[in-house]
Amino acid sequence: MDYWYYLYRLPNKHDALLEGTLERFAPRSDVGAQDEIFSHLGLDPNASVGFAGQQWFVYDRSHYSPRWGRVDEPAVGRAIARRSYAIVTSVDGIVVLRKLEEARP
Repeated sequence: MDYWYYLYRLPNKHDALLEGTLERFAPRSDVGAQDEIFSHLGLDPNASVGFAGQQWFVYDRSHYSPRWGRVDEPAVGRAIARRSYAIVTSVDGIVVLRKLEEARP
């Protein structure tokens, strides 16, 4: 998908759903997101791009980038398989993950 894709079309229902999903995070949440989604969170100093152990992580299955396919998507898959993250919501391809607390002895 072209980097300028969002500048040359009107927002649609999927865009509104993504925006509504991101608005549910409290300001200064420890949230990460894949590439283009991060641009919606970029003014929050606690938000970060890429999957790196954040409390929350958001990705959109309808978005793709080389970094997502090579780095973040495999890391997300491993984290879910290890049960260190759980899917909180998955609607129209927009997925929100939450980091699970580590088991204490």
